[in-house]
Amino acid sequence: MAAVEWKLRISGFLCCNGELLRLIDVANRDAVQRNYSECNTHIVAQTLQENAERRFNTTFEIIVSTGDFASKTHFRDDLLCKDFIYSKYVLIYATPIPYPLSEQVIDTLGNVVNV
Repeated sequence: MAAVEWKLRISGFLCCNGELLRLIDVANRDAVQRNYSECNTHIVAQTLQENAERRFNTTFEIIVSTGDFASKTHFRDDLLCKDFIYSKYVLIYATPIPYPLSEQVIDTLGNVVNV
């Protein structure tokens, strides 16, 4: 496995994947454009998780807070990033062991459906 190249952000936080940093920005801009309250951290976390899982095809955990926090996580490859943007602290990391992104069930017609 290649060494992870950490990058110190102007905000003082470390990020080792530029694409995750871009996705953090996109999720926050989306919340602002949709006129969500700055305090609505849930919509940022939900949007960021959906976008990251679609982009990297693996599972992610997201923490969004209006206050700073410390973290120690196990993560996968270089998929970890923390930043401060739009008055929010955002941490995203890929889970070390992925879990299914969707669950398959059988509908009433006998078809397999992802939920």
